[in-house]
This record gives sequence, structure tokens and C-alpha cells, in this order.
Amino acid sequence: VGSEMCIRDRVYIVESPRFGGFKETEEGRAARYLLGDALGKMGASQVARGYLVPLLNGDPNDTWARRAVRSLVDLGLASDRPQAFVKDLSQLATNAPEELRGDVAYLSGRVEERNKNTDRALKYFAQVGPRSRFWAQATYFAGLLEVERGNLKQGEAHFCKVADPKLTPREATLYGGGDFFRVRDLARLGLGRVAHEQYRFDDAQYYYYLVPKDSQH
Repeated sequence: VGSEMCIRDRVYIVESPRFGGFKETEEGRAARYLLGDALGKMGASQVARGYLVPLLNGDPNDTWARRAVRSLVDLGLASDRPQAFVKDLSQLATNAPEELRGDVAYLSGRVEERNKNTDRALKYFAQVGPRSRFWAQATYFAGLLEVERGNLKQGEAHFCKVADPKLTPREATLYGGGDFFRVRDLARLGLGRVAHEQYRFDDAQYYYYLVPKDSQH
């Protein structure tokens, strides 16, 4: 109830005729972002887009533009119509920060993967740099796609980038958050499975052993 009242208050403020004069100020952009993000988290993603997408106009380094991109990507990943969010995010300027472009590329790759467009999905996953919070996920999914079409060597190379700390870009662990280590466990399982398929049983056992005992996998 408290959250609903907060959203109602924000709608009242943002939709007030008097808000027009403050719309593009720092406080106005913050209010629009907070309302859109709150609506998205409440499940009203289509309404949320109406407040978040306009924030993409202008300087892509603006705080609220950056936060709007992240929210739209998260909503797109959770949506059953992610392609609508990809279209929204196509408005993002080409000089946007690397991590934001990587986040958008990851969402685009997941859409193409869902549509069974493997080549296009791999192309997008390759654009996800280590400063993106989805680098590990994109690299892992690229490995899965290569394995699915029989390219075990290429798949293993992708899994190794995530699984082996010596091969993992330092930025990936800094920006990937706690989810990075969950994906690392999956990559090590992937390596074990690839080794098993190639009858390299000692390697498979080694990779499986690397998955921590407290891992959910």
C-alpha cells in the first residue's frame, strides 16, 4: 500500500500542469525516472516506458538517462515482449558509455536467441564489453550457442573466459556484481560438460570440482 501511495503521489506531481516548467531540470528528470522505475517494478512496464524512454533524449552521459537505460534493459529482460524495449533503446546515442551500449547489446542478443537467430545473437553478444554488468552472461550464452551447433572448441573458449580468473577481464568482476559468480559456476559446468562429451574425463572432473560446494549449481 505504501508503494502504491508513493507512486500515486509521484503521478500527481509529474502530471501536474505546473510540472512542465521543471520537466527538464535535474529534479524534474529525477522525478520522471523514479516514477517510471517504480511503475516498472510494480509490473506496469508499458506505462513505465512512457516515462523512461523520453529520458534517453539528449546527453547519454546524463545520470537519469543512464539509469533509464538500465531500467529499460531490466524490464526488457523480464518482459514477454522484449523486442519493444529493444526498439525503445535504439534511440540511445551512438556515443553512449560503453557499459550502456553493452547492456543494450545483451538484451538484443537475448531477443535474437529467443527467435533462434543464432548468428545475429552471437554478433550482439560479441558487442558486450567487460564494463557491462552482463559481460559474463553474454559470454556464457555465446558459449552455449556455439556448443549447440557443434562448435565445441569455440564454446569451450567462451566458457574459459568466464571460468578462468586469469582470462577474465578485471572489469567484468567489478561491474558484474554478485551475479557474475553464479554465471562463473555455470561456465565451469559448461566446461565440464564439453570435456565429458570429448571423453576428457579427468578434465571434466577438474572443472566440476571447481564449482563451490555452496553453489546452487
